[in-house]
Amino acid sequence: MNSIETYLTMKGGKAFYPDKLKFIALIASLPDGFYLNKIEQAGNKRTIKQNNSMWGIPYAFFKRALIESGNYKNISDQQTHEFCMHHCLPEDYKERIRKEYDDDGGMVDMITGEIFKSAFRLTTTKMTTKDAANYYENLQQFYAEWFAKDENDFIPDPDPNKATRT
Repeated sequence: MNSIETYLTMKGGKAFYPDKLKFIALIASLPDGFYLNKIEQAGNKRTIKQNNSMWGIPYAFFKRALIESGNYKNISDQQTHEFCMHHCLPEDYKERIRKEYDDDGGMVDMITGEIFKSAFRLTTTKMTTKDAANYYENLQQFYAEWFAKDENDFIPDPDPNKATRT
């Protein structure tokens, strides 16, 4: 296990974990060793509904369109995700995650003492609710400009009451 992430809410100087017992059990299960405990303000992380809408609606449209284009025969969901991130992630979001990557000191190989960094790659896991909304709009716009067959072929807005992942 390389890392553990959990969220907590601070109220009146007290920490509240969504699943405190699970977190305590996870910490107790760690093997002996040296660990970094890092606390940072998370902001408004994208919601599960936003994530499910992204995978369930625009990605399905993109996957179909990419297959129909003839350039992709058996495109996977992950390849569709990579295509969409490359073309549609908001530039300010890309800059922010690139800066976080550049500011990360890397990891220390405990055997050799060498400092190394993993390869930079685009990700949607660090999105705020605003980033996710902007990304969804970019997906809609890109699809309309590059793949739509007519005015009736468009990615609909997500239904706030229903968000399913295919």
